[in-house]
Amino acid sequence: MNISSFSHERSPFAAQYSDLPQLKYPDRSPYSLPRQLPEFMVPTQDQRRPVYAEYSSDHLLPSSTQEKIYRGPAPTIPCLTFPDPREFSRLRIALENMLPDDVTERFKFQILTDHLKLEEALLVADSYSNSRFPFSNTMKALNKMYGQPHQLALQRIAELMDGANIRSGDVNAFRMFGLQVRSLVSMLQQLGHKGTIHNMEIMTNPHTAALNNI
Repeated sequence: MNISSFSHERSPFAAQYSDLPQLKYPDRSPYSLPRQLPEFMVPTQDQRRPVYAEYSSDHLLPSSTQEKIYRGPAPTIPCLTFPDPREFSRLRIALENMLPDDVTERFKFQILTDHLKLEEALLVADSYSNSRFPFSNTMKALNKMYGQPHQLALQRIAELMDGANIRSGDVNAFRMFGLQVRSLVSMLQQLGHKGTIHNMEIMTNPHTAALNNI
């Protein structure tokens, strides 16, 4: 047996270190610190927000991807069917939000009359149909009739006093009563200081007197 030749032969099962797959690190050793993150992955100073920052919609989407146009269901203009201050308030808000500023008075007047289903309101509109400013004059007259804040407050007081009695254990009815009281208190706070004519009208109302006696 040739000993010299045997010593130079490698066993097919003896793995050499050089034969193992090696990880390739072209510019750093395997134990060096990782390279700095690319610039696009590092948040800038403007993008960093403190942990106590107030929640807002910009936390969900960057400002560059936020929608600039409302794409939801188209809002509608409600009709005035009853001499109800609440109905008129919603009609007025809808007209203010949806009618363009650059359209004519008669265009606005036509939209308004299409949504007046109350006969007395239509009579008021008819009286200003030949006016130079039919829409503005009609809205001013209707606002005096139905849009005064104290009128809505008086209506809420009447609804509160004329409502059905709350049965014991009726949680939903009690919650609705609490919401009505909260809405009424908010309205009264927005009416201004005591001593005005409208506030005096509220204070002398029979429903208000009954409410004060509770």
